[in-house]
Amino acid sequence: MMFVIAVVVILRAMSIPVVGDYELTEFAMVIVIACSLAYTESINEHISIGIIVDRFPDKAQKFFNILGSVLTIVFSIIVSYVFITKLDYDRVTDLLNIPLYPFKILIAFGFLLWGLEAILTLINQFISIEEDEEYV
Repeated sequence: MMFVIAVVVILRAMSIPVVGDYELTEFAMVIVIACSLAYTESINEHISIGIIVDRFPDKAQKFFNILGSVLTIVFSIIVSYVFITKLDYDRVTDLLNIPLYPFKILIAFGFLLWGLEAILTLINQFISIEEDEEYV
């Protein structure tokens, strides 16, 4: 994606515009974001509000982590469901006439994988709670 943007900027400076550069950049962003959601969840690097939650007691922190995982699961499944059910095979981009349905399927698949990773995170949170209770 960086290479495409760099080439487009250089060519534009030389008065050689590239047709569809915005569309290509948007598609590259869809691919990067949809494919990175589940990975980011698996390494626990999503943005969190630790500045507030870290001041709560340990049990409250665990509750908010579980609540966040449940909300992530619900949100990702809803988004995935909506993208699959509203799939339109006839829609194409305005300039390059690229069909949109493969990218919508990729978005739905990415959100579904994010939800599955959130389920694994939730299971691991419950396991860690049980392990903490055993040592008390």
